[in-house]
Amino acid sequence: MSIVGIVFIGWGIMLLVNKNSMGWALLLFGIIGLLSVRKDLKNYLGKSKKKQFWLRGHIARIVGAYIASLSAFLVVNQTKFPELIPEVVYWILPTFILTPLIVFWIKKYT
Repeated sequence: MSIVGIVFIGWGIMLLVNKNSMGWALLLFGIIGLLSVRKDLKNYLGKSKKKQFWLRGHIARIVGAYIASLSAFLVVNQTKFPELIPEVVYWILPTFILTPLIVFWIKKYT
């Protein structure tokens, strides 16, 4: 995940430099991935003081997988408003909508 996160960030920056708005999606997903790696390392090296860190990670990953699936579905099926809504919106909208739910459920169940 570290390698993929770094590649996504680099690729995203390259796309943004070339004025391709898809760079924002890659940049966002790369940052989220690297934050996940950082948290995992902290948890599994015993430096986390949070109880049930495994449950927190599980909730985040389950909803994260749903976000990825929903994003892919929206991008592939974006035929209604292609000229009104930029493609990058379909890529990142599920992330912005569902990430607060991840935070809510983690607080509720741990």
